Amino acid sequence: MIKSFQKKFILIFMIITTATLLGVFAFMCISTLKTQEKMCRETLANAISTSKTPPFPGHPRHFSDKIALTLSFRGDELMHSESKEGTFSDDEIVKISQYVLHNKERYGKIPDFPLTYMAMEGFGGKDYAFYDNTDDNEYFKSLCLGFGISGILAMIIFYILAYFLSKWIIRPIEESIIRQRNFVADASHELKTPLTVILANASILRDNRRDTIDEHSKNLAYIREEAEHMSKLVADLLFLSRSDAHKTALNLSTVDLSEICADSSLTFEAIAYENDVTIQTDIPEDIKIQGDSTKLEQLMGIFLDNACKYTPPEGNIEVILKKKGSSTLLTVCNTSPPIPHDSISHLFDRFYRVDEARTRANGYGLGLCIAKEIVDLHGGKIEAKYEDGKVIMQVEFN
Repeated sequence: MIKSFQKKFILIFMIITTATLLGVFAFMCISTLKTQEKMCRETLANAISTSKTPPFPGHPRHFSDKIALTLSFRGDELMHSESKEGTFSDDEIVKISQYVLHNKERYGKIPDFPLTYMAMEGFGGKDYAFYDNTDDNEYFKSLCLGFGISGILAMIIFYILAYFLSKWIIRPIEESIIRQRNFVADASHELKTPLTVILANASILRDNRRDTIDEHSKNLAYIREEAEHMSKLVADLLFLSRSDAHKTALNLSTVDLSEICADSSLTFEAIAYENDVTIQTDIPEDIKIQGDSTKLEQLMGIFLDNACKYTPPEGNIEVILKKKGSSTLLTVCNTSPPIPHDSISHLFDRFYRVDEARTRANGYGLGLCIAKEIVDLHGGKIEAKYEDGKVIMQVEFN
């Protein structure tokens, strides 16, 4: 599909380029022909006007270099002809004379000769002037040849440009398709585990129908636990899907972010205590922003839950909130074993986990991805980094 899209892009690009070049060429040709036509008419008109004055001895007429021949007729009889020396033979002049007398047009071209003529009625006859198109024709041919060569070279250059441009444009689309495929594969894999557990425990219950519920309370607990995990996973997937489709709406209001951070930290103190982890806070009062309180509570929950999972025993978690000019900075950091630099840039990818062996609780690798979506919905910026033995999650709200 990507290759097909790339070919279509190149084809459309080349069609547009070809049409543009042909349009420019047509404009240049028409403009050149009109300019030559205008010059030809003006030169012929001036020559005819000059030819009405008879030449005097020692005072020949001075025609433009473009005028190859002038003829004066009285009736059908050629009275006078004047041409560039050696340009036309007597037979050629006769042939040209017969054509213009027979054609009777005031303006036109002579077949077999690069000449354009113009006639003007005089006293008792007609005067003709003939414009030499040789230089104009050569110029027009050289123009067409030059444009043809330039056009071919331009098409080659534009094709190369279109090829690399198509690869540059398609790259994010290709990456999006790959992410989508991986997302579907990972989601299927994550759903498979709880479904397997549920089906296995359901089979046990079916095979022991005569037993009491109390005898299989453990199996029922497993089913409930995995069903809850599935429900949470489906809810997370639905949120991400709606975010991708730009259908997630925020219930905006003035939110006390200080209160949300303080309450969330207090809620996770028990979990941190069980894991032998301490939570330290630096949260000034009355820091408020425009946002969705429910989504911001979810954001804090994700940060603290993630920190509790990955902070080693006797480690600590810090929650810092402060104002920075017109912006609000929220920082959640926790002590952590070293994280590879390449992994930091993938922390917000869907289903990405640095090391499952370090995770105390089961997770699907969607938490930080959802956190990023929540920050993006609020028009903020989120950044992850590892410094001095700590993983730092920093959010800036404008």
